[in-house]
Amino acid sequence: MEFFEKVQLALAFGINAELQPALNAIGNLRNKFAHKLDMKIGEEEANNLIATFRGPSKQRLQALLQELANVPSARKVTSEEVARSKVQAFFIQLFDEVGDERLRLAMEKMRHWTADC
Repeated sequence: MEFFEKVQLALAFGINAELQPALNAIGNLRNKFAHKLDMKIGEEEANNLIATFRGPSKQRLQALLQELANVPSARKVTSEEVARSKVQAFFIQLFDEVGDERLRLAMEKMRHWTADC
């Protein structure tokens, strides 16, 4: 099953549709790495990933990025390091969002199951 199909399946099972752009973006990023061996993540890729979040998810990610930007550093941080931090924050936020969705869906299923008993 292709990654795009897995995203479609997750949507069919009720995962929040606002996560679709972020999930598709990681599939696209994975494809870039698979087809271009010297691929590096830069500021543009990092910003494109971040732009896929909407609403409260984007606000939480922006808050995390702001916290990262305020961490003192003993040396000058390179643009590569900034991009890497943004991508890491993106994946942390996405992991958190997907975890929340899994819990929400499980609780819905349990409520439905207990109502039937």
